[in-house]
Amino acid sequence: MSALLPAIHGDGGAGAEATIIASERWDAATVHLNGAVSWTRAHAPGVFGGLIVEGHDAWTLRPVTEVFVEGERDVPLTVSWLAGAVLRLREELSIDAGVRLARSGGTNTTEIRAGLTWSFGVGIPSNDVSRRLPAWRDP
Repeated sequence: MSALLPAIHGDGGAGAEATIIASERWDAATVHLNGAVSWTRAHAPGVFGGLIVEGHDAWTLRPVTEVFVEGERDVPLTVSWLAGAVLRLREELSIDAGVRLARSGGTNTTEIRAGLTWSFGVGIPSNDVSRRLPAWRDP
């Protein structure tokens, strides 16, 4: 769940969005299925559905592709496809680039996208479940 607050120099209304993401990892690929429903700032219902397929996380350079469909009442449907790659430079640092093709309301869009992912710890304890359970709940 998330709140869509009024924008400073944009839409003035408030809305909300609920999103669900399901992921599965196999030997050769990772797949993410995304879905969302929203009540937009213009107070219209909206929906989103997407599928992301990427090469295995252990690969230094992995291909990625994404397809999504997004719709909102009284707004043309958007269909999008992205193809690109993610390059892991270090354990905590990756860069990515891709080309996105989209169509909405009879208008085609082409984008070149690039990104940076920097991961860092925030002091959360290890995954050792027994350290987080009360003493009376020994596994």
